[in-house]
Amino acid sequence: MKAIVVGASGLTGGFLCKALCDDPTYVSVKLLLRKSLGITHPKITECIVDFSNKESIQSHMEGDVLFCASGTTIKKAGSKDAFLKVDYELPLHCAKIASGKNVKKLVIISSVGANPNSGNFYLNTKGRLEQDLEKLPFTSIHFMQPSLLMGPRKENRLGERMAMWIMPAISKLFFGLLTKYKPVHVRDLASAMIRASKINESGIRRWMWKEIKNGDTHS
Repeated sequence: MKAIVVGASGLTGGFLCKALCDDPTYVSVKLLLRKSLGITHPKITECIVDFSNKESIQSHMEGDVLFCASGTTIKKAGSKDAFLKVDYELPLHCAKIASGKNVKKLVIISSVGANPNSGNFYLNTKGRLEQDLEKLPFTSIHFMQPSLLMGPRKENRLGERMAMWIMPAISKLFFGLLTKYKPVHVRDLASAMIRASKINESGIRRWMWKEIKNGDTHS
C-alpha cells in the first residue's frame, strides 16, 4: 500500500511516520510538508508543497490512503481564524483533492465529543469538519476521536503537562460512558490509524478510546 501523510511534523504525525516505515504492508510514504523535516528513509518521500495552491498538492496526491494528523491549539495558532486554517480548512482542502485523485481511504484525527452543534468552538470545528468530510466520495473514512493525547511534546504547555500528570492517575475512574475520555498515548493512536487503514470495508467509522486501545473497530 501507498500512504500520503499530512501533518507529519506534529507529535502524532512523527509516530505515525515511523510506524508506517516499520510496517511491511506499506511500500511508500509521501509526506506533504511546508518545509523539509530532514527525514531519510527508503520508503519516505518528502514533498514540499504550498498548501494554498491546489496544483501544488494535487501533483503529489497519489496513493491508497490519506492520513491526516494536522492540528494545533487556539493558543498556539494565535487566533480562532488561524486555528480554523489548520484544523478545518487545511484537512478539508487536502481531503477534497485526495478524493478527486481517487484516493480510496481517509484516516484523520478528530476529537472525542466532536459535534457540529456544540457550543464549544473546538468541538464544533471538529464536528463540522467530520460532517463535511463525510460528503466526499471516499470508500471509507476513519475518524480517530481520542481525548487527551499523551507523548513527548516539544512545546512547554503548563496546562497540558498538568493534565498529563493528573489524567493517568484518575483514568481508572473512567468507566462505562466515561471510558472514551481516558487519555491516549500518541504511539497507540498512530498504531490504531494504521490498523484502521487496513480494514477492507466501506463506510464511516469512529474510533474512541476503546477502539484505539483494543482494536475493536465498531464504535
